Amino acid sequence: MELLSGCLNDNSYLAHICAGKKSESLKEHLEKVAEYACLLVKKHRLDGVVDRLVEDMAGEYSQKSRNWLKRMFAAVIVFHDTGKVNENFQRLRMMNRIFAVRKTEVLEPSYGHSFLGSWLFLAFILDGVWDDFQMTDEEKKCLFVYAFFFSYVIRQHHSAGLHCAGEEYFLNSFAGCYEEFRDYLTVWGYKADGQRIESVFKCIVGIQQETQKYRSSSFSLFSLLKLNSSLLTAADYLATHEYMNASAIDSLGIFEDRSRVEEMIGHLKNYKHNQEIYKNLNGFTFKYPVEKSGDHLNCLRTEMAVEVIQTIRAHPDDRLFYIEAPTGGGKTNLSMIALAELMEKHSDIQKIFYVFPFTTLITQTYQTLQKALGLTSSELAELHSKAAFNVKKEENEDGIYGDKTQDYIDRLFALYPVCVLSHVKFFDMLKGNRKEMNYLFHRLANSVVVIDELQTYNPLLWDKMYYLIEQYARFFNVRFILMSATLPKIGKLNVPLTQKTEFVDLLPRAREYIVNPNFAGRVKFRFDLFQEKTDCVCLAEIVLEKSKEYALKNSLDGTVHTIIEFIYKKTASEFYRQIGDMASFFDEVLVLSGTVLEPRRREVINYLKNPANRKRNVLLITTQVVEAGVDIDMDLGFKNSSLLDSDEQLAGRVNRNARKSGCEVYLFRLDEAKVLYGKDERYKLVQKYITPEEYERMLIDKNFARLYELVFEKIDATNRETLVQNFHSEFLKSIERLDFADIDKGFQIIEQKNETIFVPLKIPVEIASKDKGIKERLISEMELDFLNNLGVVLKDGKLDGRDVWEIYEQFVCHSDQKSFNLDRKIHFKVLQRIMSWFTFSLIYQSKDLSELKCGFGEDRYGYFYLSHWDEDRGNGVVYDYNMGLNTNALKDIPFI
Repeated sequence: MELLSGCLNDNSYLAHICAGKKSESLKEHLEKVAEYACLLVKKHRLDGVVDRLVEDMAGEYSQKSRNWLKRMFAAVIVFHDTGKVNENFQRLRMMNRIFAVRKTEVLEPSYGHSFLGSWLFLAFILDGVWDDFQMTDEEKKCLFVYAFFFSYVIRQHHSAGLHCAGEEYFLNSFAGCYEEFRDYLTVWGYKADGQRIESVFKCIVGIQQETQKYRSSSFSLFSLLKLNSSLLTAADYLATHEYMNASAIDSLGIFEDRSRVEEMIGHLKNYKHNQEIYKNLNGFTFKYPVEKSGDHLNCLRTEMAVEVIQTIRAHPDDRLFYIEAPTGGGKTNLSMIALAELMEKHSDIQKIFYVFPFTTLITQTYQTLQKALGLTSSELAELHSKAAFNVKKEENEDGIYGDKTQDYIDRLFALYPVCVLSHVKFFDMLKGNRKEMNYLFHRLANSVVVIDELQTYNPLLWDKMYYLIEQYARFFNVRFILMSATLPKIGKLNVPLTQKTEFVDLLPRAREYIVNPNFAGRVKFRFDLFQEKTDCVCLAEIVLEKSKEYALKNSLDGTVHTIIEFIYKKTASEFYRQIGDMASFFDEVLVLSGTVLEPRRREVINYLKNPANRKRNVLLITTQVVEAGVDIDMDLGFKNSSLLDSDEQLAGRVNRNARKSGCEVYLFRLDEAKVLYGKDERYKLVQKYITPEEYERMLIDKNFARLYELVFEKIDATNRETLVQNFHSEFLKSIERLDFADIDKGFQIIEQKNETIFVPLKIPVEIASKDKGIKERLISEMELDFLNNLGVVLKDGKLDGRDVWEIYEQFVCHSDQKSFNLDRKIHFKVLQRIMSWFTFSLIYQSKDLSELKCGFGEDRYGYFYLSHWDEDRGNGVVYDYNMGLNTNALKDIPFI
């Protein structure tokens, strides 16, 4: 760095200007970015990661080749903004009158600097490699190609993301630039052999093809470039932020203090039942009781915890783990014990990620981690689209947060040692090409990652998930824990890996626990309605009959909490009307679906969890939103059968704590699951290979491995074919081509395109919590202050969606997209969180959405604004706070 910046003695070159501040010279900026990059490398211990990736790439080549690859990695940081010596950039962007506008035939736009920086980087590297006599011509040619790939990181560092580094158009774009750019080499005090540099520029595509057979380890190259981009863009952002705001970041969000880690581990060991577990660990005797009782259930939970501890202590250096535990077995506590054991053994573990497919699980686990590990607000954060604006520091006395800018940076870069985040956000970090997601990529190194509810992921992603998980575990020193009550053990897939790492089952005797009557006997599956198709009238009669029976025979309170799940919202609405027309038995009939707004969803969940409501007969009508994402404990269940593991997941909401008797789940056939699940391999394989009798037996015996084996066989068979789209022909080829955009596109957690609906009704800012007499605040004091400052006033404790939308429109209409305004970004992030209380999503081009667009609202600024939500056109209002979308009101609406 000093060698390069020391040559730029002319401080007249500027990197940034800001009103009211002294201009930042280019030399100052380059040094500050290099300083931040070095800090990130040191704190996150990335040297080892880079060494392992380079070692894998270099193979049998000399140490000189390895050193040059590392030099390229570092030089990207150093050279990233060297193109700002472009006179047009200085004059037109920096308003620097020392320089005159210069005509250019190459740069587009004329003030561009990223391409020029890439060219300068290549001139420096290519010339140096050429002169290194200690390497073979074969090595040099390979390094020439790698240099172009690294230059792509510089080329894209101001773009929205990475696309294809191996694209011929990019590789050919440098030829013929020497005459125009040669003077810039002089600016940097460097002389190069223009003739030979140009010869490489002109022949690089041929050199790339010639060396293809010598360059292997495509994943190492892909992840090394992705890591390089992550470091560069993060360091560049943080350095620029420090200049613009005169504020350096105060923490990188990692566990650095070993005493704090030991304190956290000690807190977990003394948390609730864990204290007895660790106290009796030495000489522990396993009993495996089978008689059903509360004491025996707790005994089994203790035995599972001890088994996890013993297994992980027997495999302290492994990196891939399974936790397959029965519903009610305390998976979250088992995972915390596992990560505590790993952190106690390995001082290099600095970060923890918990990954979930549902925001409800994120919120629940956030609270559990906070209590069990004794974490502070500066150590723990929720990261998902609806998460509150996290604040590390307490409010000042005047109610104004001291450093919202720092809080924004903390969230943008996930500067917390423990993050609970959505599966979309996490896997975007692993494979995403967008800059904002890649900011976080370097944080993956030296972490523990817990991925829950693996069965909720599309089986078409399982081979890609396993490939990425195994590679990152090895190269980035990551420990992965995959867990579920219905766990597909994806390590059984035949994925091309140079060194296959086996998973360790942290519960080797998982099967004994799963079939133990204390867990398996929680719920009895009933198949009375499974063979013949039913209708809402018959179903309503049976639900009433069985609910009355349970309340009379099995309930201590003489009441029942019943849940019924449908595949479609329309059928759920029809059933609601049917049950409402019958004799009233239920004191409360509640509805949950994907169209119910978050405030109402929380009200319903809190109502069901409040012990005071156990004395009431309650019916919950729902769609698939409760399967694995909601922590409720019902007495009876009814479900429209769909996927095998999905049916089991619904059973997990019944007798959840295994303390009741007579709890049953009835599977019925009403709507065809094929419409929604027809493309899912699990559904197709069940239809083809599994009889109804075998289906029933698999649910009773909890033998989901049989289904997953069929899925694995199907995936492996597809991947062995040559003329089809599969893992080899698409995903692996995209990695080999360094096509970051295609890699991202080929691994979509959520494939369907949704449209967000904004409902401008009034919502409460406080709701009843799960504890009697206590309120739960939905909108924080900081958010209320934000709204008050913009003139929004609550009326009768409610927030009007029309007022929120008006603020949103003002933000959008008066936003200058071309300029960067951090305060506006912070305010917009706060506003987005508030707006999430008023929104739900529908599948793009779905029938419901198409009918909504027949005069009930309009597309505005990225949302569908449901302006006529309260309009009744003969079949009720189109949207109801308690019920969600009224599909019946959409019938026979004339197209406007």
